[in-house]
Amino acid sequence: MSVRKESRPVDVKTCDFCHKEVQTLGKCAICKRDMCSPGTREHTSHSLEVYSFKLENKICGAHVCVECAGKKFDLTLGQILDGMFGESPVPMISDTKGSDWLLESLMHLGFVTGKQVVHASMETELGQSTLDVLLKKKLVTEAQIMMAKAAQFGAQTIVLRGTTIEPLVIGSIPFHIAWKYKIIPVEKTEGRIVIAIADPSELNTIDTLGHLLNAEIEIRVAAEDDIEEAIKRYYPRLERIGGVRE
Repeated sequence: MSVRKESRPVDVKTCDFCHKEVQTLGKCAICKRDMCSPGTREHTSHSLEVYSFKLENKICGAHVCVECAGKKFDLTLGQILDGMFGESPVPMISDTKGSDWLLESLMHLGFVTGKQVVHASMETELGQSTLDVLLKKKLVTEAQIMMAKAAQFGAQTIVLRGTTIEPLVIGSIPFHIAWKYKIIPVEKTEGRIVIAIADPSELNTIDTLGHLLNAEIEIRVAAEDDIEEAIKRYYPRLERIGGVRE
């Protein structure tokens, strides 16, 4: 008599919070991470149930993990519910440096996923932003951030390290203004100056520059360290010293 043994694949379920193997998993409605069964309350902060007044019964339920429960959302209730019962994590977790629009742009361009943003936001330390964590984990690059900034404001990007700027163009903006606002001129025509700036969301700065320089300002987005290097390269040392004193 022969005995035949059958081997069947076993679907092992692992909690994203404590990394234990469990038989049943719940899912956080915000970050979409798997967690130990909500009945254990080990990782669950809130249990939510949505009812229909017309049908007089429960439509669906959801759970929120302890970490997400402590986060602040700049969304309406309707937007939160749409995100909670959708497939992707709710990305609009407030960022310590006010760069929510940039995170959205990075996700829209496909450089990073909503789940990666949520996870990064949960790993931030004091004085650190979600973007800092994404850079540290090499989930995004400085070049991608620059592209996302430009795309959000309909601007072009520029790589200053490979660009030659004419002395006449440099002379259109004094050193003390260039250094104070962290900008550098890259083109100039009558009544118009094209500047490289790291943060195109600084609309007040751009408006102020238009008044100071009495010109129409057009922007290009460049890396911040490239702008500082270009300022030091194009402005003579004596002019820099004089400019700082002003």
